[in-house]
Amino acid sequence: MKYGVQEYWIVHPLLKSIQVYVLQTDQTYVQQHIAKENEIASSTLFHDFSVVVTKLFSI
Repeated sequence: MKYGVQEYWIVHPLLKSIQVYVLQTDQTYVQQHIAKENEIASSTLFHDFSVVVTKLFSI
């Protein structure tokens, strides 16, 4: 896969959660983390990027 997305997030506003998926060497995606209220979703690619789930949905 030449242009594979290395990481993607699914944001669930009704469930107030974020699922983080990461591309593996075999070109499949594995769920890395599920962040729920009062938890932090962090990127595996951008080490300085994270989101506090509660703050995201309080906007």
